[in-house]
Amino acid sequence: ALGLAASQSAFAENDGQIKIEGSVVAVTCTIDGKDPGNGDIEKLVDLRGISTALLDEAGKTGGDKAFTFRIGAAGETTCENDRTAFVRFDPASPAIDFPTGGLRTPTPDNTAAGNVQVELANIDGVAIDLGNDDSAGYPIANNQTSIPLIARLKATGGAATAGLVTSAVGFTVVYE
Repeated sequence: ALGLAASQSAFAENDGQIKIEGSVVAVTCTIDGKDPGNGDIEKLVDLRGISTALLDEAGKTGGDKAFTFRIGAAGETTCENDRTAFVRFDPASPAIDFPTGGLRTPTPDNTAAGNVQVELANIDGVAIDLGNDDSAGYPIANNQTSIPLIARLKATGGAATAGLVTSAVGFTVVYE
């Protein structure tokens, strides 16, 4: 009985509650021509070599490279018109740095560039906080849309130092 009394006193009142709202939709658009939900869609963005001169102080970005997700296709009736598609980034992806919203760039053999992260942005150049935010949304018309994004490097903690940059983040396309 003493153990029960001790464990009950460890509980405290809540500070509040988190309300979760959403929906399940019957929209199943292909992504870059592949079926969603299988985890086999891979988008490679090659930033090539970006000069340390562009990243010579914390906060500077460089090497903007546009890339696009093709959502649905003309006549793909399971990709429902009058919806809006967004890219949502998996907050459990180990590379996400929550304080910055960017992606850490670990390289296993200690040849990584220093003081640099990968930053993803909407096509207007506004950075996406990958741990918290979705991409901008794009309307589906004629059973298709495109979601254009930008990948770039961002100096963090000082001037970037030369080395390799690799990172990855999981994603899902969500609809409104």
